[in-house]
Amino acid sequence: MFKFLVLTLFISTISFADCYEKLTRGYQDSALFTQHSSIVYSNNHEKLDEQMAYNAIAKTLADLECSTKIALNNIRCTDALNTTICRYNMKLGYFIVLKDYVDTVNILFNRWD
Repeated sequence: MFKFLVLTLFISTISFADCYEKLTRGYQDSALFTQHSSIVYSNNHEKLDEQMAYNAIAKTLADLECSTKIALNNIRCTDALNTTICRYNMKLGYFIVLKDYVDTVNILFNRWD
């Protein structure tokens, strides 16, 4: 049982480091910017909400082949400067999600520094 626990922690540490490396482009960048279109929409009126932000972040992580899981209930959205902004904090850093007035969802990842 102890060997299984150590192996699980080791694999978890590897996947964490691997994901962090992908999000920072080999530890070179402190931020990553991506975009998705209507494939991440979660509602009929195309307004950014927690579910759409979750879909956009999950798609970004999947595109990077990053196995880190996120939790919908940890995404917070608010209205500021006449737009909706969503934020998701994780141990790797945080995501900011914005939607433009056409069909693009913009995702910005910033590492903790």
